[in-house]
Amino acid sequence: MLVGMALYRSGVLTGMASTRLYLWLLLAGGCVGVGLRLVDMWWQARTGFELDIHQLNPAMSLLRSAWYQPARLALTLAYVSLLALLWRGGWHAWTPPFRAMGRLALTVYTLQSTLTSILFYALGYLGKFGAAELLMTALSISIVTAFFSMIWLKFYEMGPMEWLLRAFAYGTFRPARKRVAAETLARSPTL
Repeated sequence: MLVGMALYRSGVLTGMASTRLYLWLLLAGGCVGVGLRLVDMWWQARTGFELDIHQLNPAMSLLRSAWYQPARLALTLAYVSLLALLWRGGWHAWTPPFRAMGRLALTVYTLQSTLTSILFYALGYLGKFGAAELLMTALSISIVTAFFSMIWLKFYEMGPMEWLLRAFAYGTFRPARKRVAAETLARSPTL
């Protein structure tokens, strides 16, 4: 959270940082992140792809955990920088689905959790997919939730979970439907 706040205040997350900083973060973050991920992949291969690192030697488990978070942070910085550079380069066409999902973040999180729970637990697919199948499942669920978010926002101001949270937080249950613009009301005939 503190790193995110620092990146926001420095302009990295708002797209206001210099192109030079974004290029540096992309290069440094990518090199460090990919390098640490390669070490992690080597370690996984060496240990027979043991998923539960706590089953391993405690010292080795601690060592492996120590490079996981720095790799994650470095790659996140590289991804953010890449997206900011693409945005500056005029690649705006890919943003509407992400904007919609961002406005419905709690709803999207709940929907994705529900869909994966149904798929893996209710339908019994837990542990039955390989890496490629899991990647395709994640991509498919993301596409479904992106379309859901864009369609939902055509009719409503906020997602159902955001509406519910706001209703409980403020104690008011106002309608979630989009309000009709004042100009439309002014042009409509009066009864």
